[in-house]
Amino acid sequence: EPYLEDEVKAMTAVHGRLKHRLAEWIAQQTGITPDERRLFLVEARRKTAFKSADTFVRAMQDPELRQAYLDSNVCQIFLGRSSESEGRDIVRHLMELTQKDELRGRVIYVPNFNAADAPLVFQGADVVAMWSQLKTEGAGLGYMKGLVNAAPAMVTRTGGPLEHIRHGHNGVIVDGYEDDGRPSPAALIGAMEELSARYVESQRL
Repeated sequence: EPYLEDEVKAMTAVHGRLKHRLAEWIAQQTGITPDERRLFLVEARRKTAFKSADTFVRAMQDPELRQAYLDSNVCQIFLGRSSESEGRDIVRHLMELTQKDELRGRVIYVPNFNAADAPLVFQGADVVAMWSQLKTEGAGLGYMKGLVNAAPAMVTRTGGPLEHIRHGHNGVIVDGYEDDGRPSPAALIGAMEELSARYVESQRL
């Protein structure tokens, strides 16, 4: 609506400053400065199998899905550690991805993330990700932290997100799951492509 234009411009300017703060913090933590023109998709969760960060790893191992991701405008930012052996494998694979030439600056992993950093992270995110395996989350807090900071969420069909996220309104719901209930790599990248298209269009407007 025309009468909201000034408010939208003001909110966009505030978010731009918060996103810049997040980019500077990431550069301090990793030595890599993410391109602020890209959509910052933030997955800030403990790294364990049912939270499905490894689905993104598998997507990047598929040449077609990796190219689809590179053709999008998404910068995938992972934060959080794991004390489990399976989780440590996920962390190792994420770190390996960040070192690949074509993914450098497009996939970022920040292991040293704690509660004190949370406001900066969730205020600067464009979209917050919660990709949990089906029937594993009672509620899930990560996407809520994004919503209260005006960041839409990219979620799976499990737990609290089904009550709060309307696809295309305040987030994107991943559709396409494997037999064990994890989102499929193709569905994950497809949702990212949709987010990217919406982000590019919003920037144009």
